[in-house]
Amino acid sequence: MKRSMIAAVALSVLTSSAALAQPTGPMAAVAKACAADMQKFCPDKTGKERHECMMANKDKISDGCKTAAAEAMKARQEMKADKPN
Repeated sequence: MKRSMIAAVALSVLTSSAALAQPTGPMAAVAKACAADMQKFCPDKTGKERHECMMANKDKISDGCKTAAAEAMKARQEMKADKPN
């Protein structure tokens, strides 16, 4: 999967209200790495509007945010693969 697509999906997860309330594990790293980007591009947005704003700016976000998002997405996929159906 392309790095920008992974970052977009992870940003989608990150910008959900539940993830922003109490990020843990890989999402905590994304929240920290993307905090400046969220403040820069979407300072007055929350919830769905923040998600839409970050997605609109996904090509402009920092490499650190993209990397953290990609790593969080990979960890999430690994957790889903390990979880029995």
